[in-house]
Amino acid sequence: MTFLTTDENKTISFEVSIDGTDTSPEDIKLIFECGKSEISISGIAEEGKITFDIPAITKSDYPTSILEKEMVNSRLEMYVEDKRFVPWKGQFDIKKSVKINVNSLEENKKPKKKEIKASQPIVEEVIPKKKEIIEETKKEVVKKVKEIQLEDIKVNTNFGSHF
Repeated sequence: MTFLTTDENKTISFEVSIDGTDTSPEDIKLIFECGKSEISISGIAEEGKITFDIPAITKSDYPTSILEKEMVNSRLEMYVEDKRFVPWKGQFDIKKSVKINVNSLEENKKPKKKEIKASQPIVEEVIPKKKEIIEETKKEVVKKVKEIQLEDIKVNTNFGSHF
């Protein structure tokens, strides 16, 4: 099913073959039925093809009854050798255009405060680690002091025996 939109022009073409005459069709129209009124758009016939340039459906070009519909009945009408023919009847969906409006944003000059959330308190996690480091450092210092004292004792006892 073909559709018309409320904000874009549309070109619609029909392939038509006319047998029994060499006369080209005249007064070619695509007609939209809008309640009690009809809208008629003229078409152009060239090389077995009929083309219609349909303007966007706006309030200024069409009656409001077509703008309220989602589907419109239509027909192709033409005259060949002064005889009226309706070779096609169908419907067109009418799609309303999507509109997005943006209002200007208000600038906030004050920076927003950012909250930091942790699954466990950070302070509690750092303090035990700091205590562990201090304890390890104390142990290493005590160990070095004892090593130095032992070396000093060895040095003193070694010197004492030589004198």
